Order: sequence, then C-alpha cells, then structure tokens
Amino acid sequence: MPGKTAEGWAGRDFFLSSKSMLKAIDYQTGKVRWTANTEGRGGQFGILTTAGHLLFTADSSANLVALDAATGKTLWHMYPGGSLGTGPLTYELDGRQYVIFPVDGVVYAFSLPERSAH
Repeated sequence: MPGKTAEGWAGRDFFLSSKSMLKAIDYQTGKVRWTANTEGRGGQFGILTTAGHLLFTADSSANLVALDAATGKTLWHMYPGGSLGTGPLTYELDGRQYVIFPVDGVVYAFSLPERSAH
C-alpha cells in the first residue's frame, strides 16, 4: 500500500496492536476455565504453578503476580522496579517453599505460607 512501511506484522506494530491474556484450559475437555486479561502491550513472561494451586507470572505492566490457579483471581501483586529477565522459579529449603523472580540484576525471593499438616 502506498505510504505504508515494509515492517508489517513482523515489525514493531506487533506490540502496538497485540492483546495480552492468560487462559486456563481444561486439558480433558479443551474448554476455557478462566481468562485473565491484562492491560497494556503483550509480553512473554514465564509461568509457574505450584501444588498449592498458586500460579506465578508477571503482567504486562511488569508487576509480579500470584493468581489462584483454579479461578484466575489475583491474590497478590508487586512492582519490583525493573524488567523481568526470566520466569519465576521455586525451591524448598528446610521444609519451606520459596518463589524467586530475577529482575534486572536483583533476585527477589518470597517464602510461601506454610501449609497445615492435616
């Protein structure tokens, strides 16, 4: 088209016109269980789910977020003041579970609440 740049879909307009969302799909039925829409431009953030039914990721505003894996409800969020370098990771130390997020040159570690023994 006259006056259009040659960038097209593969160019920078991809992030200007994309929509970012997270969908939970039931693997047995293929039906969408919930969708979490995020405002802003699209992003490529890692996702971590835990046996405690938590989902950790980042939103398109670079907030670290924890969601209820069953409903998609946001349970917690925090702006770490930088860009996420990779997806969240988890580890256990002395019986306590931690989630870590690398952000710019800093690694944030958060301990998860201890689960009851019953």
